[in-house]
Amino acid sequence: MARVRTWRSPGSCAGSPDALSELRDHVDLGEEEAWIEYTANGRRNSWPIDVRDDWADLLVVGYLIDELEDGERRFHVQHNGQAMTLFFLDDDAAARLDALAGGQAVSPFPG
Repeated sequence: MARVRTWRSPGSCAGSPDALSELRDHVDLGEEEAWIEYTANGRRNSWPIDVRDDWADLLVVGYLIDELEDGERRFHVQHNGQAMTLFFLDDDAAARLDALAGGQAVSPFPG
């Protein structure tokens, strides 16, 4: 259940904590098998996840982000070593944050 809660975080950040419902996932590192299922906008989605140690499959993260972005705001990323921080901002706010960080720190996902 912990992984499923992780996927709700982007929904909360986007102001839509229930945008992804009926979440289910499965991870078996030994068998290198993983998948996630969810419902968004009335559609059931199921994605296989590429298992590479403890790294996130950015293709699947991108699919989830696509479900959540709408209007003028979108996810921006700041890379920080082996991790990344996601921000849900309009382009003006992202530019201001980028300027505060000295430039080139924040870019639209996947960046």
